[in-house]
Amino acid sequence: MIVIFCNREETIEHCFLQCHYVKEIWKELKKEYAICLKLKSFTHIRQWVSEWIQNAEDFQSMIMAVAIWHIWENRNAYRNGEALNHPLRVVGKIKAYVEFINMHHFSLTTSIRRETLKSNQKWSPLLDGSMLVNVDAATFSQSARAGFGVVIRDHRGRVQATNRGYFERIQIPEVAEAMALRQALILANNLGIQNIMVASDCLSVINKVKGLGFDRSPIGAIVHDIRKCATKFVSCTFIHVNRSCNEATHVLTKS
Repeated sequence: MIVIFCNREETIEHCFLQCHYVKEIWKELKKEYAICLKLKSFTHIRQWVSEWIQNAEDFQSMIMAVAIWHIWENRNAYRNGEALNHPLRVVGKIKAYVEFINMHHFSLTTSIRRETLKSNQKWSPLLDGSMLVNVDAATFSQSARAGFGVVIRDHRGRVQATNRGYFERIQIPEVAEAMALRQALILANNLGIQNIMVASDCLSVINKVKGLGFDRSPIGAIVHDIRKCATKFVSCTFIHVNRSCNEATHVLTKS
């Protein structure tokens, strides 16, 4: 595969707009968000950016900012010797960040929030000093991996920390969910948080963690680790929530 990427001698226009690699990214974003770069009137990068932002809606401007940031990050990673991500993978990351920002700052009328509108579960303020730790996991058969996402919020619902990652050779959803829950506790403990409420949409794992006896299921050892990790906190409780209340972590997991 021949990869065309900008170097020091190439222009900013080529780096962000004109090279074949970047054009594939913008092509997919146009399909997803109907975003148009309007390059027919392009004469200079500064003039184009100024006019584009002036005429764009806030949501479109946000997509543009996220896309440019990811393109630049991906370019720098490649120049530093990392493997070049496929354009569709870059688009996937952009979509994940756009959806995450959209859930917290834009209208609830977009498709990614439709499920939330149908939900009866709502945010309930925690006690001052407590943190809500949302966690989710998903398996990906093509890569034989499981991804996880963690979002930590304070008692007012403000995001304090996020994390995402993956586990190799994990294809059983319940195992992935349990491992993600353990990872969330490790993160909270490393951040020095004392009082937490851990929320997951995997009811089976939550019930096993809250159980009293020794769990003899395939995830029994992980459940034991989770219970042990929970003792490191002043207060640690586990609750089950539906998917709509766990959407932010689901976005991180899929990314």
